[in-house]
Amino acid sequence: MTLDANSAEQLGLAYQYGSGSVKKDLDTAIRWFTAVPSGRSYRLLGDLYKDDLKNAAVALKWYRLSADMNEPRGHEALGNVYDDGVGVPQDFPQAMKHYLVAADKLPGAITRTRRDNQNR
Repeated sequence: MTLDANSAEQLGLAYQYGSGSVKKDLDTAIRWFTAVPSGRSYRLLGDLYKDDLKNAAVALKWYRLSADMNEPRGHEALGNVYDDGVGVPQDFPQAMKHYLVAADKLPGAITRTRRDNQNR
């Protein structure tokens, strides 16, 4: 039996948040996210490390791997990291570079930068 990336990601999300009869278990979530390499699973890993484990350095590693696989949300996440200066020096041009890559496939991805830059 082979496991597809979407199934592994869904199981990872179930364990990350605790869903139905599945109890929250971040170690198990990490194992599912890494079971089948994909840009989306790497971005989800970055989110887990950023939001749940509060580890910006490891989140950055997974976001970069996601973006390297041309995952639009991975580029969006990297843009957010550079825009906010979390784990890296704040770098608006670098943030915009990643937002533009994301916006090519996800037009709503660049909205955050436009809105935030109006308030700077």
